[in-house]
Amino acid sequence: MQLDEQDGELAELESRVERAAEVSNLLSARELDVMDLAASEPRVDAWGRAFWDRDDYRCYFRAHGLAPLASGSSYVLWMIGPGDRVHAAGPLEPDLHGDLALYTRLPRELSPIAKSFVTAEATPHGERPTGPTLLLGEAGGGR
Repeated sequence: MQLDEQDGELAELESRVERAAEVSNLLSARELDVMDLAASEPRVDAWGRAFWDRDDYRCYFRAHGLAPLASGSSYVLWMIGPGDRVHAAGPLEPDLHGDLALYTRLPRELSPIAKSFVTAEATPHGERPTGPTLLLGEAGGGR
């Protein structure tokens, strides 16, 4: 039984190392786009940053300062592309410090991304945002 637990822990660590290598490769991509997301309400100290590679559509998002949500809810990163196409990049769960991260692939049709935002949604979330916008960023507004 102890050996099974150690095998599970080893598999988890290997998965984390693999993901870290993928994120590192993404952040060194030649065609990397960056978008800063700011809190939509004044005096809120939450923010995020999205990185995506225009060549292979990998995306990494980090945010800070978002409080844990009640059970049955999660944060969702949304991205808007041409023709106001809306894509849910994925659900986000903050850790105890309010930090969260997501690594995913985006659909090709989403390029170029015009806007990204984070909402609080019921779990599972739908295909369109319904919750309040908590973080917001637009193309040209990042670095």
